[in-house]
Amino acid sequence: MHALARLSIGAHDAAYQLGLFFFGFGSTLFCYLWFRSGYIPRALAGFGMFASALVGICAYLFILYPKGLYYAIPGCYAPIFFFELIMAFWLLLKRLPTSGMTSATVR
Repeated sequence: MHALARLSIGAHDAAYQLGLFFFGFGSTLFCYLWFRSGYIPRALAGFGMFASALVGICAYLFILYPKGLYYAIPGCYAPIFFFELIMAFWLLLKRLPTSGMTSATVR
């Protein structure tokens, strides 16, 4: 019973890092689309691409070296935290441009 519990705890860490790996590179692609669209400042979208790629790279390195890189966790995840916080406030305060179409013109 103890061995199964230990296996479950060990597998959770690896699965979590694998999820962060895919999140990082999916978020990088999403920030690239923000960058290309021009809806948000390019500097903010560029910072988002950097921060997202950093999450994916760090997650990959954590999978390869699970015990050696835990001191780097704040440096890996702090940029994406600040990007998402700034992005949330940007979208709340500035909003996205509207297309000019109303519900009356759409049939």
